[in-house]
Amino acid sequence: MHTIVERALAKNQLLVVPDADISLLCLEGELWLTRDGDSEDYILGPGQSFDARRGDRIVVQALRTSRLKLNA
Repeated sequence: MHTIVERALAKNQLLVVPDADISLLCLEGELWLTRDGDSEDYILGPGQSFDARRGDRIVVQALRTSRLKLNA
């Protein structure tokens, strides 16, 4: 069973991604994503996604007003 959550983030608002196997999809705006232990950061624009695994510690910041979808 898939859980789908849509969130709107104001510019500079942070979101800690739940600890689960999850796919994050940027619906609109621009998101900056960082993962503990990963030397790279990621910028997601509309239509771009990022897949996280259980145990990943991920924080997302909206670089401008954004909407995203989390699929677990």
